[in-house]
Amino acid sequence: MILRELDNIQGIELGGHNINNIRYADDTVLIAQSEQSLQKMLDIVVKESEIKGLSLNIAKTESMTISKKPQAPSCKIRSNGTQVKQVNQFKYLGYMLTSDGKCETEIRKQIITSKTTFKKLSPLMTNRNIHMDTKIRILKAYVWSVLVYGCECWTMNNTLKKKIEAAEIWFIRRILKVSWKDKKTNDEVLDMANTGRSLYSTIRRRQMKFTGHIYRARGIEHLAMTGKINGKKSRGRQRTTYVDSLNTWANLEQHTRSQFMRSSCERQIWKTMTVNACSRHGT
Repeated sequence: MILRELDNIQGIELGGHNINNIRYADDTVLIAQSEQSLQKMLDIVVKESEIKGLSLNIAKTESMTISKKPQAPSCKIRSNGTQVKQVNQFKYLGYMLTSDGKCETEIRKQIITSKTTFKKLSPLMTNRNIHMDTKIRILKAYVWSVLVYGCECWTMNNTLKKKIEAAEIWFIRRILKVSWKDKKTNDEVLDMANTGRSLYSTIRRRQMKFTGHIYRARGIEHLAMTGKINGKKSRGRQRTTYVDSLNTWANLEQHTRSQFMRSSCERQIWKTMTVNACSRHGT
């Protein structure tokens, strides 16, 4: 009821739809293209909340600007005279959002968290009485599940792919107790474990499944991936988009964006495309 008062305030126009807030339970994000619009929305939320007997916890409220500029623009908004703290990164629903709009920080965080989980399982994972196949299954169930949390939203590139593959080898080497000083190549380590690289393809498979789901559901996620934002493109080389990254991995560069989206509407065609892409990458 409080946020209905924001319906007519300009946020971000995405595919012809005005989006100025995102809500999950009591976690609320206000979105605007200018500091003035954001201040106006915050004032309305604070006022309407007080009418209904609620108050804004300024200590748990933060602002963040997302920009391609090296130095993020300042955003000085206030709530009842108190300035809202501006941050360069913010965790929302367990996902780390950063002011540059990239996902490198989130991926590094997940890799570190998964390595911490692995170290807790170290006595089990390095036990020579446990078969290697069992260790790999435990690794995928308890460690990879931590690393790939939220991976459906990652926009991957070659640098991030190398980080993912390096983390995968890190786990295998420690299971086998093979040090880098032993001068064993990564391929030799994988042969010793009787396994192959599959973590990166697992992430891509989850992304394909997620993309097909949101294309068919036609919700706000669909708007975020397909909707156009008014404005001018920045100078220089443009960033790789999520859809283009996924399209390249699936070896579907000959498909236009519209063809890619149409294919996702047919479940069987989409599943076949995913299986074929994983097969080409050796998983």
